[in-house]
Amino acid sequence: MMKKRFLFLTGVLLSLCACGGTNSEIPESHLRFNNIAIRESKLVAGAIDVFVETLDKDVDIYYLFVDHEAKAPAVSQIIEGKDYDGVKVLSYGSEKDMVYKTVTGFDELAWIDFYCVLQQENKISDIYSTSVMTLDAKGVEDKGDGTLENPYRIYTVEDLEQVGAESSTLSAYYELQNDLDLSAFYGEEKKSFTPIGTQTGSAKAFNGSFNGKGYTISNLYINSTSESTGLFGQLGADGVISNLNIENAKVYSTQQRTGIVVGYSKGTVANINVINGTIHGTRKVGGAIGDVYETGLCNRIFVKDTYVKGTGDDVGGLIGCVDATAGDTNPIEVKNSYAIATVEGTKYAGGFIGYARCMLIDGCYAMVNITGTEGVGAFIGMAQHRSGSPVQPKVSNCFALKGHAEGTSNAGKFFGNFSTSNGGVDTSKIYYSQITLTAPTDKTGNYGQEITWFNSSNELKAWIENTQNIQLDFEYSWEIQENALRPTLKNSKAYDDGVTMSIGGE
Repeated sequence: MMKKRFLFLTGVLLSLCACGGTNSEIPESHLRFNNIAIRESKLVAGAIDVFVETLDKDVDIYYLFVDHEAKAPAVSQIIEGKDYDGVKVLSYGSEKDMVYKTVTGFDELAWIDFYCVLQQENKISDIYSTSVMTLDAKGVEDKGDGTLENPYRIYTVEDLEQVGAESSTLSAYYELQNDLDLSAFYGEEKKSFTPIGTQTGSAKAFNGSFNGKGYTISNLYINSTSESTGLFGQLGADGVISNLNIENAKVYSTQQRTGIVVGYSKGTVANINVINGTIHGTRKVGGAIGDVYETGLCNRIFVKDTYVKGTGDDVGGLIGCVDATAGDTNPIEVKNSYAIATVEGTKYAGGFIGYARCMLIDGCYAMVNITGTEGVGAFIGMAQHRSGSPVQPKVSNCFALKGHAEGTSNAGKFFGNFSTSNGGVDTSKIYYSQITLTAPTDKTGNYGQEITWFNSSNELKAWIENTQNIQLDFEYSWEIQENALRPTLKNSKAYDDGVTMSIGGE
C-alpha cells in the first residue's frame, strides 16, 4: 500500500511582512520564508498538506491550526503551541529548516486557519497566515491499487519516493500524472534521491511498470556510493520504464553501473528522453543506462546535451555496456535511439555504446565528442562476439555524425575496436560523416562507409528514402522535421527539432 502523499507547490518565493512591505523594507536580520504552500490534501480526506522551507539555515519553524475565524495567535502563542484565549489549537508542530508533511484529523469540508512563524535565537519572522478548506472522501483523488487496470497514480514527490518502497510494490503498475520538479527537496546542499529498486540489503530489482505518460521529472539529484545508480537502480527482466522525460538530472556514483534512467537493466526501457543531464561513475556508465545484461529491450531512447563521464571501462553516450552470458540465446535489442552528448571515459568509450556483445543494434545514431584511452569509437567503443554464445551480434542502419573521437592509444570513426574472433559482428548499412580523430592508431578500417552529410532536409529525405542506403522506421519511430538536418524521434519533438548540429554536454 502506498503511504500518504503530499501535494505541494514549489517556486513560491515569499517575503512576508506584517505591514505588507517588500523585501527592501525587511531588515537584514529578519528571517524569511523561501518556499511555502499550504493547501487541502487531494489525497486524504480532512487533511492539509504543509510545505514550508526557510531561506536561511538552522531556523526553527513553528506552526499551528485553529478553527476558521478564531482569534489570531501572537508569535509567542504559535511558538508555545497550546490553547490560548479560549481558542482550541487543532494541531501544532515544529521543525527545523523545512516542513514537508500531510496533517490529518480535521473535519471534512471544514475551513481551517493556519499560522506559522520562524525563529533563530533573537531573530523572528512575521507571522504567515492563510485559510484552507479540507476535502471530503468524495473529493480526494483515486490513487489506484497498483494493478494493470488501476495503477498507482503519482502526483507528488512523495508519491515518487514510495514507488517500490515496499517489496510488495516492486512489481506493481505506476503512472505519472503530472510533471515533477525535485529541486525543492533534492540537490547538492539538500539530499540525494534513493534509486527505485536496488541491489543493497533486502531490496530487489523493480519488476513493475512505470509509465511516465509523457510527463517530465526534472532536477533529479543522486550522489551514491552504491552499485547500480539511476532514477531506477536495478530493472528486472519483467520491469518496464516508458514514456518519460528526465531533464536537468545530476547523477554521481563511486561504483559501477550508473545511468540517469537506470543503472543496471534486464528489462524494457522505451520512449524515454534525457535532456541536459550530467552523470559521473566508474565503469559501465551511460547517459541513459549504465549496463544492460542478459536480457533487455531499449527502444526509442534519446539523450541530448548530456555530459557522461566514467573513470573506468565501458562508457557510452546512451549505454555503457551491453552484454550477456554464453548461455543466453536471445540478443539484447537496442533500436531507434540516438545520443547527442559529450563523453569522457578510458578503455572502450563509445559515442552510443561503450562495450557491446550479444546485441542487435538497429536504426540508431550518435553525435558525440568523446575522449578515452583504448577502443574509443564515435559510435561503439568495442564490439565483439562472445565466445560460446549462440547469439550473432549485429549492427545495422546506424551512423556516427559530426563528432570527435580522441584516444591515447587508438580510436575509430565508427568502432573504436572490432574483434573478428568467434565469427565477429555482422554489420550492414553503417556510416559515418564529419568525424575527426586524434589517436596514434586509427582503427576505422573498413567498418562503415564515409559519406558527405546533407545541406537540407530534402537531401536527407532523399538519401533515407533510398532503401539501399539505410532503413529507419518512419511509421512508428522516426520523423524528419521541417528544415531538419538529421532524423529525430517522434517522442522527442518537444526537445529536439533536428536542425541543430551542435554537440551538447559540459
